[in-house]
Amino acid sequence: MTQKKGYCSVNRVRLIFSSLTLALLMALTSSNDAFAKQQFREVNWETLELSDTQRSSLNRLDQQWKSSVNDLVPRIKANENKLQTLMKSSKPDEREIIRLQEQIHEDKMKLKLEATHIFLTKRKILNKDQQVKLQRMINYAD
Repeated sequence: MTQKKGYCSVNRVRLIFSSLTLALLMALTSSNDAFAKQQFREVNWETLELSDTQRSSLNRLDQQWKSSVNDLVPRIKANENKLQTLMKSSKPDEREIIRLQEQIHEDKMKLKLEATHIFLTKRKILNKDQQVKLQRMINYAD
C-alpha cells in the first residue's frame, strides 16, 4: 500500500512538473506579436532633421528590417506552435522539442542581431549633431 501511495505521489509530481514546464514554455513563447517592436525603442528619426539622402538611406534600412521580420517571425510562430503541440503530447519526441527550441532561439537571435546592426548603421548615417540628439532621445526615454 505504501508503494502505491509513493508511486501516486511521484506521478503527481511528474504531472505537476510537466504542467509547470508547459505553462512556462507557453508564457515564454506567446509574446511573438510584439517581438519585433520590443527589440529596440522606437525612435522618431524625423525629429533629427534628416536630409533627403539620409531619409532615403534610413528607409532602405527599414525595408531591410521589415523583410527580415517577414521572413523570420512566421517561422518562429510556426515552430512555437509545433513546440506547444509537442509539449501537450502524452509521449512527446524530446529530440524534436529540443530541435524546435534551438531553432526558435536561433531565429530570435538573428532578429536581435539584425535589429542591432540596422540601428548601428542608421546611427552612422547621422552627422555628429544628429547623433547627439539621438543619444539624448534614447537617454530621455530611459
